[in-house]
Amino acid sequence: MHDYFVSNLQALNEQRKARYSDMHIIGHSLGAHVAGYVGERIASLGRITGKSIVTCEIGPCSGKRCSMHMHKV
Repeated sequence: MHDYFVSNLQALNEQRKARYSDMHIIGHSLGAHVAGYVGERIASLGRITGKSIVTCEIGPCSGKRCSMHMHKV
């Protein structure tokens, strides 16, 4: 799945001269993982934002829903 996004971003870069540093990839849940994999393939992306809602199993919020954020700036 992430290869699809990588190839589309590469096409934007090559055909439309869009700079990777100006791109912002946003993902939620599974999309956050995909955004991370895209960032591994195109390291010069301007920004990656991912958000995942999970149920915490340990720590002070055990058994409650927690919001986890990941940013690459």
